[in-house]
Amino acid sequence: MTVNHASKAQTLDALSGRERAVAEKFATGMTYREIGDALFIAPTTVRTHLAAIYEKLGVSTKIGLATYFAGGAGARPDGSLSGALPVLAIF
Repeated sequence: MTVNHASKAQTLDALSGRERAVAEKFATGMTYREIGDALFIAPTTVRTHLAAIYEKLGVSTKIGLATYFAGGAGARPDGSLSGALPVLAIF
């Protein structure tokens, strides 16, 4: 399977700053409540942001989000990943 890194990076750029913050914290395995506490938003707002993130990234599950990040989304020219965290952290 070939991954179009440029396309995925552009899709990540479509996320708002808040959506990206929620996605990054969610990818570390934080709960809705923990994310909400860290970002000073309600857990229901976290859910709302995740719904928008799923739609913008074209995924529908936590595993889909993890797979999206594992597939090279946010890759920098030096090969490191911006915003992509270890996949196993969300399981």
